Amino acid sequence: MYGNRKVEYGFGAVLMEIIVGRPAYQNGEDGALTQWVSSMFGNGEIGRIVDPKLEGDFDVNSVKEALNIAFACLSYNSNDRPTMGEVLLKLKLCLQMETARLAIGYGR
Repeated sequence: MYGNRKVEYGFGAVLMEIIVGRPAYQNGEDGALTQWVSSMFGNGEIGRIVDPKLEGDFDVNSVKEALNIAFACLSYNSNDRPTMGEVLLKLKLCLQMETARLAIGYGR
């Protein structure tokens, strides 16, 4: 097991890329995406963060939780990063929220 949790950090970057729909590192701007997402998240602008290809079709609470997971994985202090087991449990919760939303939507 890695003591400094590099795997978790890398996973956080990939998770953020998936949510946002663009690379975490672009044109040598290390951390620019994370700063932008953090700013938008703080302002409650979830709709502007999520990949536009989803066209607003997502559970806001699921996205908020997924972003919180990504932020935790990207924590500067490696001791503050969750284990991959903790990440898995939280992502399962995100999936449950999204699945429930879809079930309600299709049940109409």
